[in-house]
Amino acid sequence: MPHLSRLKKSAAATTIVAALALAGCSGESTASPTPGASGAGEPVEGGDLTIVSLGEMTCVDPWQTVIRVALQWHRQVVDSLIYEDREGAFHPWLAESYEVNDDATQFTFTLRDDVTFSDGSALDAETVKANLDALDADPRYTIAQGFLSSYAGTEVVDEHTAVVSFDEPNAPFLYGVSTPNMGIISTASAALDAGARCQGDASGSGPFVLDGFRSGEQAVLARNDDYAWAPEGLENKGPAYLDTITVNQVADQTVIGQTGLAGDAQIVHGAADPFVPQLEQAGWQRFNEPDPASVSSFIFYPGNGIAGSDEAVRQAFNLALDREELVAATASAIYSEPSGVLNTAHPYFVDQSDLLEQDVDAANELLDDDGWEVGSDGIRTRDGERLSIEAIGNAAIGDALAVAAQQLEEVGIELTIRPVTFTEEAALRAEGRLQVRVNQQTGAEPTVLPLLFDGNLPEGMEDLVAAQASTVDVETRREAAAEMESLLLEDGWLAPLWQSVNQPVYAPEVHGVVRDVGGLFMLGQVWLDPQD
Repeated sequence: MPHLSRLKKSAAATTIVAALALAGCSGESTASPTPGASGAGEPVEGGDLTIVSLGEMTCVDPWQTVIRVALQWHRQVVDSLIYEDREGAFHPWLAESYEVNDDATQFTFTLRDDVTFSDGSALDAETVKANLDALDADPRYTIAQGFLSSYAGTEVVDEHTAVVSFDEPNAPFLYGVSTPNMGIISTASAALDAGARCQGDASGSGPFVLDGFRSGEQAVLARNDDYAWAPEGLENKGPAYLDTITVNQVADQTVIGQTGLAGDAQIVHGAADPFVPQLEQAGWQRFNEPDPASVSSFIFYPGNGIAGSDEAVRQAFNLALDREELVAATASAIYSEPSGVLNTAHPYFVDQSDLLEQDVDAANELLDDDGWEVGSDGIRTRDGERLSIEAIGNAAIGDALAVAAQQLEEVGIELTIRPVTFTEEAALRAEGRLQVRVNQQTGAEPTVLPLLFDGNLPEGMEDLVAAQASTVDVETRREAAAEMESLLLEDGWLAPLWQSVNQPVYAPEVHGVVRDVGGLFMLGQVWLDPQD
């Protein structure tokens, strides 16, 4: 682990940082540029970077965004209190130092005194309080609220000192405040309605500012010439090298690949499989390991719908799935069979392969014993109720989910997939009306698992979440996380589908590529070969 010599900490904070740093290790360092920067010479100022990305780009507010490809550019506009690099080490950012008390219930942040937002206002302790209070108050900020469990408030000690307190230990909070989902925006922006922020009214302090936004189409970022507070651990502390970044949303994966090959973009995310090797042959590069995450799974929400109330149905659902067939149905090289509820890159991964083997006979026996009888059309019923489950999912994986529906029909479960937009899904989540959805959550902490449930945790999980959050001892946290993983799979709350390596691919003229622990680009470090 890199030595955090410039970060002032109490003895307790040292222990917590060491524990969380070990938890975040993924083997990719940001101390030096990635292969795309090797031999590139000195950074070149200027240039316009174009990114073509698959995914829904309908909201500018990183607090509300759960789509990974959107967070890639949100990260460029908002900074965080601290920065966690690919090796899991924490570094100063907007906070020049921090301290944590012995039981991880109190976090004291000493802020930089030279940070300004794009609306001209300055960062101070009142800004931090306004941000955290707003994040805690609105259920739409689902990711942040997972890290604000038992939030007791923020005390403004002086202009540049804020003390954040919790009623219960909350060791994962440090990781949370390093993410754009808890990025710091100006005091005035924090007071805005969430809808206004979605359409671009918020002001961040990042190396780029939002210069244009068309919902569902494009975001344009321009260099923040006043920027001078990049996190420790990154080489360029001043303004970005690039002049602009243009992010174009494209729904067709073939078009994304063609755009890259034509030289009309320098970073592509979501290119159709056949184009990736062609891009690599042309000198493009990508990261070949997944970012730490939960695997893509059917998620069942406690108390909602048949599956949310019937353990036997959930367990039979899981037993009916043939993951090898599902991965083949994706027709994509980025997917592989899962080995647990966390992917193999996650520091808390536990091999649960034995619980992911298809067993149709066992599934049928569970449903028979649970009183579900097979009807004339092959679908089971009980007391006049049809065993029909509706899940929301991404249309891009519709073919594979259709195969899952066929597998489930073999044991008498009817599955229908309802494609929804990000906005529709966000509304369902905020209202607590989700029954089943397909999703994953990226992050190096065990908290990626409870975050999947939007606060509606399965029975027994709350105690395990508290157990891993209440200690700085890595092995104790690992034991609690392993129990959490077992509960979710054995009780059927998650039915894993696959793990994926859906990484951006970048052109040979792109240099200085650095990513944080969650795989987000730090584009203030990137430069391009001189353009004609």
